[in-house]
Amino acid sequence: VQFTRSKRMASSTKAVQSAPCTLLLHPGVVTETATVQQLRRQIEEGNEQQKRDAVKATILLLLQGESVPQMLMPIIRFAMPSKDRVLKKLLLLFWEVVDKKTADGKLLHEMILVCNALMKDLNHPNEYIRGSTLRLVCKLKEPELLEPLIESIRLCLDHRHAYVRRNAVLAIYSIAKDFPHLIPDAAELIHTFLQAEGDASCKRNAFLMLFNLATPVALQYLSSVADSVAGFGEMQQLVVLEMIRRAARSQPQRRLHFMRIIFTLLGGKGTSAAVQYEAAVTLLSLSRAPTAVKAAASSLLSLLHLASDNNVKMIVLDKLQTEIKAKYPKVLQELVMDLLRALSSPNLDIVRKTLDIAMDLTSPSNVQEVVALLKKEITKSAAEEYDRGGDRRHLLVQAIHSCAAKFPEVAHQTVLPLLDFLSDSNIPSALDVVYFVREVIQSFPDLRSQIFEKILSQIPLITSPKILRPLLWIVSEFTSSGADIAKAFACLTKESLSPFLPGAAHAGMEGASSLALAASVLLRSPAHAAPVSASGNTDAGAGANSHRPVVLPDGTYASSSALSVAATPTTTTKTVISQPLSPLASLFVPSSAHAVAPSVTASAPSTGAQAGASNSSAPDLFLASALASALTKLALRSRNELPEESNKIVAAVSLLLSRLVAVNRSYTATNAVELSSSPAFKESEIVRSVDPDSHDWILTCVRLLTRPTPLLEDVFLSQFRAAFSSALSVTKSREATPVAATVQSVSDQSSPDSVIRIRQLKPRPIGSLLTAGDVDDNDDAAADAGGDGILLNEAASESSPSNSLASRLSRIVQLTGLSDSLYAEAIISVHQYDIVLEVTVLNQTQDTLQNLSLELATLGDLKLVERPQVYTIAPFGKLQIKSHVKISSTETGTIFGSIVYDVAGAPASDNKSCVVLNEIHIDILDYITPAYCDDASFRAMWQEFGWENKVSVNSAEPSMREWLNLLVAATNMRCLTPASSLQVDEQCGFLAVNLYAKSKFGEDALANVSIQKAANGKIQGFIRIRSQTQGIAVSLGEKVAHSLK
Repeated sequence: VQFTRSKRMASSTKAVQSAPCTLLLHPGVVTETATVQQLRRQIEEGNEQQKRDAVKATILLLLQGESVPQMLMPIIRFAMPSKDRVLKKLLLLFWEVVDKKTADGKLLHEMILVCNALMKDLNHPNEYIRGSTLRLVCKLKEPELLEPLIESIRLCLDHRHAYVRRNAVLAIYSIAKDFPHLIPDAAELIHTFLQAEGDASCKRNAFLMLFNLATPVALQYLSSVADSVAGFGEMQQLVVLEMIRRAARSQPQRRLHFMRIIFTLLGGKGTSAAVQYEAAVTLLSLSRAPTAVKAAASSLLSLLHLASDNNVKMIVLDKLQTEIKAKYPKVLQELVMDLLRALSSPNLDIVRKTLDIAMDLTSPSNVQEVVALLKKEITKSAAEEYDRGGDRRHLLVQAIHSCAAKFPEVAHQTVLPLLDFLSDSNIPSALDVVYFVREVIQSFPDLRSQIFEKILSQIPLITSPKILRPLLWIVSEFTSSGADIAKAFACLTKESLSPFLPGAAHAGMEGASSLALAASVLLRSPAHAAPVSASGNTDAGAGANSHRPVVLPDGTYASSSALSVAATPTTTTKTVISQPLSPLASLFVPSSAHAVAPSVTASAPSTGAQAGASNSSAPDLFLASALASALTKLALRSRNELPEESNKIVAAVSLLLSRLVAVNRSYTATNAVELSSSPAFKESEIVRSVDPDSHDWILTCVRLLTRPTPLLEDVFLSQFRAAFSSALSVTKSREATPVAATVQSVSDQSSPDSVIRIRQLKPRPIGSLLTAGDVDDNDDAAADAGGDGILLNEAASESSPSNSLASRLSRIVQLTGLSDSLYAEAIISVHQYDIVLEVTVLNQTQDTLQNLSLELATLGDLKLVERPQVYTIAPFGKLQIKSHVKISSTETGTIFGSIVYDVAGAPASDNKSCVVLNEIHIDILDYITPAYCDDASFRAMWQEFGWENKVSVNSAEPSMREWLNLLVAATNMRCLTPASSLQVDEQCGFLAVNLYAKSKFGEDALANVSIQKAANGKIQGFIRIRSQTQGIAVSLGEKVAHSLK
């Protein structure tokens, strides 16, 4: 990057000129600046410290554009003869930035004295003074000042210290590049120096000079030392690789020779990581042969495993993904097991990146090994202590799920081991296992019995309601035989009612009569019953410890320990439960009674209305509704599979569901009393504490059991699974949609009658190393997409539609009027981190306009990164100006400004003119693109994001589907809800969909649409927009509100 600094002229009417600036200093804390007279007095009369401060202040003035010629002679006379080291360093900076020429371009006479001082420093016995002076010489651009120093610089090549020789080479390089006539034999001089030099840094600088100024000499030297390249220093090896990349294009006959050098660097024992990486990248640019690509990939994989820095690993993974996987996937498929060795890294980002690459490389030949390794890593993550081990297992389970979805033959060996992680403490990973099991049990009927048995054994270990709900659905849907129904029934009843029948935990509660007995106990009033023992009989000896064995309904014996207290008007019956409660049991046992550990005490309520009066937290009625659905399906299926026990099962389930309803009602009444007695009472809090949907669903299940109808039975027993099968097929087709869309878009972009532009026939730029017929694999194809037609390599692959002529014309914004003296229009191109304004200015006058500059300002999170440049435009001439604006966030912004110019030949008092430009509004739609995410990810982000914007809807559109299409087009978001669901919602009179988009900064934008058809025919509802940042939520909300008007 070439920085410029402004140089103010003597006259304010003259243009601001810019000169090259090689020094940038931060001024630090702004204080009161001394005047030039004070600084001159410090130089002439001050001590060494005062002289330092004066020189520092002078340097800062020069960097700010001030011209202080009156300080030059005092510094030469009083500061330059000083032997103070710090002052000498400051003087080197001063000579670098001070104006060395007069206004007419001639060298100042005072520079003769400076030249003599520099010559003395170049011959100074101290090597660091010599080296610092040589570094200053590299930045001097005055040939009159450099010519007397040439001999001293050449002598520095033979200095004993490497620091001096290294900077002497750079000084000769700089002089030979800018003024080759001053050192005509520079190439031969450096070549001789390079052959005799032993220091690595000096050889690197010398080879760099030959590489840039005398490429044939550099190639001759490289050929002579090809066998010893592996022994070069790291810096010189990097320069060698850079020269090979550039020279291989102009001299293809040397490619084999270059590749031998690269293979030497790839396999060298002492090769550094940087050299190994660059050698692999260079090899990929030189050859597309499978052998070369495999060697480069193997080198990168070796670097991936040996590097200790996680940043290096991420860079290597990016290169594997963008260069090798995108262009040579079959080669990387053979090395996928070596790639998966990176899963041993403790860094979660590396694991995620590795799995993203590896999952696209799985094939029938390696999927067995991949799945075996993934299962091993899951077991290791559960056994070892990893940072964020649950998230690691979550990624691994997702990877196995992806493999099983692509290759169903591996589902048999993956589903059963994964069932052990249903009780994992990490909820997302356990949910992934449940979703995977749900798909497998639907797709593979032969595995249902094994999966069913495993799930029943895992239910007692699961403590998360989120995991239990889908498992209850699986158990109730895929039980077909009478034995499976009995097992499922026994498992669910044991888990839900074991606190009330301690013996049931040992006996298993095989019969439905035990469930009926337990349910009747739960509904029994203490006013008419004594405490109940484990056998179901009333215990008359209340108040004493009992350790006698009891006879269970199946005839077996069990022992229990219970402490019973007689019921009195002021006391309630206590029962000690000696095992922790499962989530199903906690639906019936008050949470306050479970607060004592390790035993849990439950109280039998005196009335049904008081059943939940002692609860300190609300029961999970959503889980209760899932349990109600599962038990109802089992009871309905038992009529065909277990006709003898079906009536008992139906009666028992009805009693149990009645208990759930009573718990809900009692908690609602108790919660209302507690909230109404508090000072900050709000009725909305009572409403939020009740789950009416779950309550109604449980009552629906009870009605179905007591008064069954064929329609509801068909819904419960058939249509639930049919809906899941349909949703599963929609999900699979949706996952395949992006690939098909990409293929379709590519075919649409490559029209059959498009002109094919062959890169080998392009005109060669002046100074390019490319010869006719050479192909530069590193060329950016987008650079050639601006004209008509397509590139040869784009005809069968990807192209750049954003740079096409039609796309550029659609982004033109008119900045001035047609009757203005200057007509200006801009083409706006939004990139990932900046906005490029390509402004075209037309002079519509007969005058020459000089000192023309485009001055811009911004509103919002936009920032200008360039200073205005000065231009001159001829009468009726045309000018192209390019300006960059930095983007810091996804937010709507505004760019405004003006064009300022002088009319040539006009009086100085009235020659300034200004044309105000129209505002340029940067739309948020330029930042976001439609994207896809699964339902689980959408829900997780919805809960995580903290910024929400709620927009009300009141539209007169005739159809909700048409209104949704308009909303999707206006927001540039993707509808995640399947089309089949949208048709059903249209018939029902309401619509609920999710929308998703992703910004160029990687930010996520979520939207939930909930609308209905009102009685007056209008569409009413709300749109809730959530994001992680405020800008995208506010801007997208404004866009939605504007589009709905």
